[in-house]
Amino acid sequence: MITNLCFSLDLESIHYDDKYPELVITLDDVLLVHDYLNCNKTLKFDVMLNTGTHTLNIELANKGRTDTKVDNTGKIIADKAIYIKSVTIEGYALSDFLHQATYYPAGRDSIKSNYLGWNGVWKLNFDTPIFSWIHKTQNMGWIYNAG
Repeated sequence: MITNLCFSLDLESIHYDDKYPELVITLDDVLLVHDYLNCNKTLKFDVMLNTGTHTLNIELANKGRTDTKVDNTGKIIADKAIYIKSVTIEGYALSDFLHQATYYPAGRDSIKSNYLGWNGVWKLNFDTPIFSWIHKTQNMGWIYNAG
């Protein structure tokens, strides 16, 4: 079965001067967005997906060693990063969507975070039909599976 899903991503650009984070968004290895995040944006897209498991990837791709500025005490005073404020799927903006995902920063251990401060990929694995997946992840009780 093929399902049409509507996604909305509310993203905050953390940058200074002209040092904008490079944003790459894919869904099941299909490129949806590749752009510089020069301001806070809400990105919306509709996709057709078969029943099964899928992965939404949000990547920070261009952070260099000199993109984090610190003062003489080591406090960060300017940075380049992406903050994922919310993920909405089919009108559901559950904070758990952010906590279901895992961030894989390059050269570091994976973490649960919606702040992309190193080059790396934030991955949200989900299943379709989406309402069954939401029901399961929110612990809403049992679901009858015909089959």
